[in-house]
Amino acid sequence: MTHSTKAAVIGLLIVLIVAAVALVWYILQPQTLIDTDTLSVVRDGSTITVHDLVADEVYTFRIVRVRRSEGVTESHTAIDTATISIDTIPHGGLKLTDKTAEKVYIVRRVGHG
Repeated sequence: MTHSTKAAVIGLLIVLIVAAVALVWYILQPQTLIDTDTLSVVRDGSTITVHDLVADEVYTFRIVRVRRSEGVTESHTAIDTATISIDTIPHGGLKLTDKTAEKVYIVRRVGHG
C-alpha cells in the first residue's frame, strides 16, 4: 500500500468515526415531538414527557420493548382529565387527546412507524 493510499484510508476512517459520533450525539438529544399552545411532548430516549400547558401538569411515560405476548394488546386510558386524555396503545405508543384544542396525536416508540 502506498503512502497516499494509507493517508486516504486513514482520512476516510476519521470521517466515518466523526460521522458516527455525531449521529449518536443527535440520537441521544431530547426531541420535541409536539409543541402547541396547549400541549408539549418531548422524547428523551425511551422516556416521553407530556406537558399539559393548560392545567400546568406533567406526565411521564417510559416506553420499553417487551415480547409481543407480554405487551399491551388493547388501548388503556392512563390519564383522563378535563384538558387531556392519554391512552397507551399496542406496540409501545400513546394516543394523546388534547381536549382543549380538540386534537388527537399518536406518539409511537422510536423505530415503529
